[in-house]
Amino acid sequence: MANKILETQKNIFRKIYSCQEYNLEIWREYLIQAILRLLRMEKGDVYLDIGCGSGYNIIEAAKKDIFSVGIDLSGEGIKKAKEFSRRVIDRNVYYIISNAECLPFKSQTFSKISNVQVLEHIENDTQAMGEMIRISKHKCRIFLSTINSIKNILLPLKPLFYIHEKKAGHVRGYMHEDIIKYFREKNFRFVDLLYYTHAIKLIQDVLCSFFPSLKRQKSKLWRKITALDYGFKNLRTGWTVAVVVEKN
Repeated sequence: MANKILETQKNIFRKIYSCQEYNLEIWREYLIQAILRLLRMEKGDVYLDIGCGSGYNIIEAAKKDIFSVGIDLSGEGIKKAKEFSRRVIDRNVYYIISNAECLPFKSQTFSKISNVQVLEHIENDTQAMGEMIRISKHKCRIFLSTINSIKNILLPLKPLFYIHEKKAGHVRGYMHEDIIKYFREKNFRFVDLLYYTHAIKLIQDVLCSFFPSLKRQKSKLWRKITALDYGFKNLRTGWTVAVVVEKN
């Protein structure tokens, strides 16, 4: 079962990594801004992005003189991340092929960690969270973004959400209370909570199927809708939930 899930995930991301150009789309720009802001990134930090994919989070953090390390299970993803880094900013970046359940780092190595859309793909999520805790320094902040529990999704959208999750190979969704409880028991304090990918994003996707130009970086409508989505950060019906915690 685990091998089947893993192969499904690899096929999905193989398509994503086929993109040839470094394209900081508006949705990605807003997400990275949220990560940088909530983690309080500053010069001198040692930052790890778990599930770095094509390296966007790493590259944008490195632009701010943050020493940044990215790990990903996909060799194609790491190859693409290195390629983009050479084009955009070939400094302060380092990439490793690794899985999230067994990180190849010494304990208490990183001052900032992000884990974006990874946990829902992992069978042993407790081990993956435990690894983040192990490698985190004192006062380390963690930005953990994952799929919301279907319990929180608007009733008319539950069937669509369920189909999407199965197609994406997601193992489970999460209640933010459970994530916060886990980290509190491990000597972390809760910092912030962010829900995004609300129903308005579905409307946005439908509009883009008819008007592809809306996806362009200069599209004011796309930017307004994305800003509105993040403005609903406390509305727990968003398809994605992000929890920020800090080590005591």
